[in-house]
Amino acid sequence: MVEKTNTLSSVAKNIFSGTVFKVSYLVLALLSFNAYVFYLPAMKLFAWGVAIFGSANLIYRLINYKDYIKTPGLIFTTLFLASGLLTFMINIGYNTYESAQGLTWTTLQLLMLYVISNEQSVKEIEKEIKILAVVFIAYTSIICMFGLYTVVTNYNEKIQIAGKTIVRGFSGGRLWGMYTDPNYGAVSTVISFILSLHLYQTVKKIFLKIILISSLGLSFIYVVFSASRTGYICMMVAIVVYAILVSLKTDDSKKKRLKRILSAILVAIFVSTVLLVGILITKGAYFKIADFKVTHDNSLGQEYEQQEGKNSLRDMFPEGKDLSNGRIKIWKSAISFFKSSPVFGIDFRNIQAAAPDKAPELFGPQGKQIRFDAFHNILIDILVSQGLVGLIIFLAFTVFVIIVFVRFYSNLNFEDTQSKRLFALIVSVLSGCLVSAMFLSDVLYVNTQNTVMFWIMLGYGMKMFSDDRKKGGLFEKERLK
Repeated sequence: MVEKTNTLSSVAKNIFSGTVFKVSYLVLALLSFNAYVFYLPAMKLFAWGVAIFGSANLIYRLINYKDYIKTPGLIFTTLFLASGLLTFMINIGYNTYESAQGLTWTTLQLLMLYVISNEQSVKEIEKEIKILAVVFIAYTSIICMFGLYTVVTNYNEKIQIAGKTIVRGFSGGRLWGMYTDPNYGAVSTVISFILSLHLYQTVKKIFLKIILISSLGLSFIYVVFSASRTGYICMMVAIVVYAILVSLKTDDSKKKRLKRILSAILVAIFVSTVLLVGILITKGAYFKIADFKVTHDNSLGQEYEQQEGKNSLRDMFPEGKDLSNGRIKIWKSAISFFKSSPVFGIDFRNIQAAAPDKAPELFGPQGKQIRFDAFHNILIDILVSQGLVGLIIFLAFTVFVIIVFVRFYSNLNFEDTQSKRLFALIVSVLSGCLVSAMFLSDVLYVNTQNTVMFWIMLGYGMKMFSDDRKKGGLFEKERLK
């Protein structure tokens, strides 16, 4: 009887360890931004399945709360969710069903993806990262190959689904590929690039290194063709952060540290230069491919004549145009929303529905501004969605995380160790996602693959700090025994 009980307990721990849920949630997020899949009826069933499984996991954690209660920063995520619940209750009536959905997913992100069991070791985290990385890299590589195929073949199409225009392939001077949005696609590809870079340094088999090098190349070329300024900035920041954290030594003198930081800055300049050169090369390559096809098939001449101007890579700095692509106008409109509900906000899923009531001068009968469903900036999204209360909690949490990461990094005493690379991976992915969240609605309130990876990685970073604190700041020494 005792053995049977222990067996059931072991099975429950394996099912509710969090790994299965994280992989399931990640796959759901990836497919939700796939232009060929997201609208299929099966996706709704899949989403319900993940939500129910996540809720079951959450109940298991509440029952066994002692195994999770010591997660650093849990008080901030709990307060943020409490603030979100209060906002939801205050604004019932606008878009109640979708608001409840949003609150559910945010709860799963902050309490399931972020929170990790006290019993989970760093070695188990490394195994979990490898599983997630394989899924992410494999999927992204397929997306990249298809995307580049659409560039070579000049394939693009637009279809209408539920009143929305869905773009596929290479259109408007941007590589959409299989993604529903080129910016989110570019940021996801940057994450895949960083994961591939990290695994390349950890694997020993040559054929795996070749696969990862191929993934790095595909990811880089895809980001270039995406013509996403957000993607370019994310890639530069993520690579530089990774380079700095891997190269710096805690026992370096100030002079040596300065030299290493300068080296990292040179890396940033190099990456920026390569990106710019890559844009020029790929633009030239695209036209050469088009010319070659026209030369060898006269029937294509008229098609490419029509498409050449439309499908060349878009100008990154168009003269006389708004570089923010309308973001500044959207950000300014946040003032009207904030004034209407400054303390607790209006709830993220109510932005579009509540616009005529909250900002009548812009979205009312006399208003001329088109309604939108997000502000494309995490701080503004929080300020409007959960008011000053939510923003203050989030900023306090941000400061706490920075302090925790600085303290942890200061305790790493060995150069070029596996743990330092792991920490560099975590922080570089977080940095890339946060940069994305400055220009896109990401990290909070949305089910993007970037959001899923952000909260998972943040939880891993906090777990490393928690283990280090238990061992008196001797993480490396204990780990290498």
